[in-house]
Amino acid sequence: MVKITFSSPFKRAFKKKVKGKQNIESKYWEKVDIFIKNPFDTQLRTHKLSGKLEGMWSFTVEYDLRVIFYFVVIQLTQVHTICCGASIFALFYRI
Repeated sequence: MVKITFSSPFKRAFKKKVKGKQNIESKYWEKVDIFIKNPFDTQLRTHKLSGKLEGMWSFTVEYDLRVIFYFVVIQLTQVHTICCGASIFALFYRI
């Protein structure tokens, strides 16, 4: 079982992109429950990121909504941000 902490950028992005949108919010919490039990469950499509995001990981909430995170220590995860597909790259590559 994994413990999760949320960064300030994540909290801001969550309010902007997820909070109050019933459909997306319920999917998000469903995926978080799965993540807590097994971060590498196939439903999450968890994968390592590369380039400027090296050392971080991502899992999918829905087609264009992903959560970026990194493992702090065994069984503790810091959730960094949540964003739509193309905006992940814009955050770090300034497209």
